[in-house]
Parts: sequence; C-alpha cells; structure tokens
Amino acid sequence: MKRKLKILFTHRFSFGGGLIITHYLCNHLVTLGHEVACIYIKNKLAHTKLPMFDNPQYKIVWLESLPMITFWTLNRFLKSYLKNNQIDAIISTGPEGGYLKNLCSKKSIIHIASYHHPNPTYADARVFLPNLKCFNPWNIGKWLHRWDLYFERLTLLKADVVHCLSEYQKTKASETLGIPEAKMVVIYCGVDIEKFSPSWDMKEPRILYCGGLVSNKGIGILLEALSGVIKKHNVSLDILGNGNWKPYKQKAIDLGIIDKVHYHGYVANDQIGEYYKEAYLFVAPTKHESFGLTLAEAMAAELPVVSTLTTAISEVVKDGVTGFLVPWNDVNALADAITKLLDSPEMAKSMGQAGRERVERMFTWDKAAQQMEELIIQTLKVKELIR
Repeated sequence: MKRKLKILFTHRFSFGGGLIITHYLCNHLVTLGHEVACIYIKNKLAHTKLPMFDNPQYKIVWLESLPMITFWTLNRFLKSYLKNNQIDAIISTGPEGGYLKNLCSKKSIIHIASYHHPNPTYADARVFLPNLKCFNPWNIGKWLHRWDLYFERLTLLKADVVHCLSEYQKTKASETLGIPEAKMVVIYCGVDIEKFSPSWDMKEPRILYCGGLVSNKGIGILLEALSGVIKKHNVSLDILGNGNWKPYKQKAIDLGIIDKVHYHGYVANDQIGEYYKEAYLFVAPTKHESFGLTLAEAMAAELPVVSTLTTAISEVVKDGVTGFLVPWNDVNALADAITKLLDSPEMAKSMGQAGRERVERMFTWDKAAQQMEELIIQTLKVKELIR
C-alpha cells in the first residue's frame, strides 16, 4: 500500500507563473492521496485570487507580511506550525528556504528546494521607490537581486534535493550558483489540459500575448513586428497582463497600429482559457523563461507558438513542429514567423495539433505530481538509510 505523505509548500511571493505552478502541483498531489498544505504570503505585490479546487485535503494558509520581512514572518509561523503538525516534506519555492535546515533536521523532515528564479527579472528594472527622487531605483533593484541570490544559493545548498523546472535551470544553477548537478532533478511543469482545450472553428487572425508588461518580455518588439505584419494581414493583437501600459500604448500610437491592439490588463487564471480559444496564434518574444508556462498553455489550446531561441523555451516549443523560434530582439524574424503562420492556416493548424500532442505527452499536472511524489518518497528513503 502506498504511503500517505504529509507535504508542506512555502511560497514567498504570490504572483505570476510560480503561483500557478505551486497551486496546481499541490492540488494534484492531493488527488494522489496525500495531505498537502501551502503557505502563501500576502503583500502589495501579490494576487490573492487562486483557481478553486474542491479538495478538502489541500489546505491553504495565507500570511500577512511586509515584503522586506517575509523571512522573519514565515520562520516564526513555521516554528509554531511544525509543533502542531506532522510533516514528511517541506518544498520551498524561493530563497525563504535558507533557514529550513535546522527546522527540518529537528523533526526528521526532508527539504526540497523548488528552484523558480534563475534570472534577475527585476535587477535592471526601475520598479522600486519610483516616486522618491533621492533614491536610485536601478541600484536598489541590483542590491535586492544580490540579496535574493545569496539566500537562493543558501537554500539550494542546504536542501536535501533541488527541483528544477527545466534542464536550462539545472545548468544555470550549476554554473552560476555552484549547485552540484547530482543534487538536482528536473520535473517539468504541467498544464490544465481541460481548461486550455482546442478550438479551431472559424478562427479570426488574432494574435495573443500573455505576460507581464516588462521590457524583457518583448512587448515593444512585438508591437514593432505587428506594424510590419498588418501591411499584409488584417490582424489584431490581444495583450493580457499586469504592468505599466502607458509607454506601450504610446508606442502603438506612434507606430499607427493602436486600433489593432487591445489591452485587457490582468485576467484571472480561471477566465484566461477563453482568450486562448479565440486566438489564432500565440506570441511570446521573451528574453527569459524558467520554463514558459504560457507557451505550454497555448500549445494545449492547439495554438501555434512564435517565441525566441533563449533559455528554457526550446524545451517546451519544438521549433518548426509546434511553432517557430526566432532570435531575441529580432523584429524582422519575429514578423516573418508570424506572417508565415497567417499565410498558411493549414500549417498553423498542424503545428497547433502537434503542440497539443506534445503537451499531453510531456506537460500534464498528473505526470508532474507523480514525479514529485516519487522524488519525495526516494528522498525519504535515502534519509532513513543515512539515519
């Protein structure tokens, strides 16, 4: 009879793809018969609305904390929580895991560090203290990035095992943080294949972008490429995501394409599938992805994907099979790839179908949960043998 595990996840920042990955993985571990709880931390950066699951064995704990003291808040809560709850494994998803070794060793708990952040997404972005002229947000971002990297490395080195979202992440952790490769295991993310279901009936030429409005996601590049594409095709662009829309809106006005661009802002995860169903193709001209969850979601919806030859993207999108991958920051190459798919609906549909098949084979939450279950059980066995 399979052992029933008691698993605790910690999630320091509650926004973006990392939140969805943790949330779905927790839910699917519950469907395998385990008791799972996840601690999410609320702050001004967080979206607190989660997809709802009818699983009483999946418990969510929300903690209130200021962004700069999340370590202290979580550490204090865990000391109390572990006194009253038996746990087999703690899976941390950020640098908050650096102090877990002492807590885990006292309770014979294994610690798995799930590595989500190999790239400094905010290190060169002016997102801190924007209204205080006496501070330099650029330097503040870099300082906070170095601080995060220190605790991230500490977390990975102290953990019993490190879970990476892609082979790219594994290589990055080895090269930049000095984590031994033998300590790391790759488990790809999953996709809700029921939510992102195919729909190819009477497709209009609509391009979909879903992601944050930050420079390294390539929104400006996409708008420039669109200005060339619309010379041949009557196409529109739907943009979903949080961020400062004003500079991109002005760019679309300057390019003369504002009537072709529709900005929808933040869309809740349980509503986002409808946008995928209406799209003809999905474009993500991003500079960096730890995995590329939106790319896999688009493929699940049978959308051909146009993205970039960077980081982990080629592990998700098969170039020439499920879409096209172009060099980062190459406007002409991006426009050409989009135009090819608009020129040939048959190719677009074929690539979309190949993408759906690839997701069903490689990127389901059932598969991800089973692999995580096996990782926890094997790590527990090793730790018991050592004792």
